Amino acid sequence: NEGITYTDIYYVFAGSNIEYVYLPDTMKAIHTLLFDACSALKEIRLPQNLETIETCAFRNCTSLTNVTLPETVTVIESDAFAGCTLLKEINIPSKLKAIPDRMLCDTAIDAINIHDGVESIGSGAFSRCKNLTEIEIPQSVTSLGSGAFADCENLSKITLSDHIKRLDGSVFENCSKIKSITLPSELEFIGTYAFSNCTGLTSITIPDKVKTIDERAFSGCSEITNVIIGDGVETIGEYAFSSAPIT
Repeated sequence: NEGITYTDIYYVFAGSNIEYVYLPDTMKAIHTLLFDACSALKEIRLPQNLETIETCAFRNCTSLTNVTLPETVTVIESDAFAGCTLLKEINIPSKLKAIPDRMLCDTAIDAINIHDGVESIGSGAFSRCKNLTEIEIPQSVTSLGSGAFADCENLSKITLSDHIKRLDGSVFENCSKIKSITLPSELEFIGTYAFSNCTGLTSITIPDKVKTIDERAFSGCSEITNVIIGDGVETIGEYAFSSAPIT
C-alpha cells in the first residue's frame, strides 16, 4: 500500500513460506530479521527510495538467486544476506561507504564490483564465497576486516588497495588458489593467520612499511619458497611461516 510508511515492521515474515515480495516505494528501511530464514523466497522487488537494510534482513533466504539494490541505499548492516546460498548476483550501491560484517558470507556470488568510494570491508564480509574467483579492492578502501575473504577456496586473483594499513586475522585464510599477491605499499600490520593455508602461494614480498608479521600469518603455506622481508619489520610472531619450505 503506497499510503503506508512501514516504519516499524520487524520479524513479520521471518521463517515464512513467502515466495515473492514486492515492497512499496514509501519504505525507507528494511528492518532487522524482516525476511530472515524465508527459505522459499525467490524474488524480491525493493523500494526505489530504500535507504537502509538492517541486520539479518534477508539472512538464510536460501532460494534467492539475485538482488538489485537501489542506488539510494546508504547503509547495510551485518549479515544482511548471509547464508543466501543460491545468491549469485547482487550490486553494491554507489552511495554505500561500508560493506558490513558478513554481508555476503556463504553466498554463491562468483563476481562482485566494489566501486571506488567504498571505504571499508567488514569482518567475514565475503567469507566462504566458494564461487568467487577474483576481487579488486578499489583505492578508496582503507580497512579490510578479519576473515573478510576467508575460505574462498576458488579465489585466485586479488588486487588490493595501496591505502590498506592492516590485514587483520584470517583475512585470506584457506584461499588455496591464490598463487601471487602484491601487498599494499602502505601496509603496516599482517595479522594472525592472515594467509594461513594459502597453499598456492610460492613467494611473498613484505613491504618496507610493515612493522609486524603476527603469529602464524603464513602458516601452512606449503609452497612458499621465497620470502622477501622489508626493512621496516620489527616483529615476526611465532610460527609465522611454519610449514613453508623457504629456501
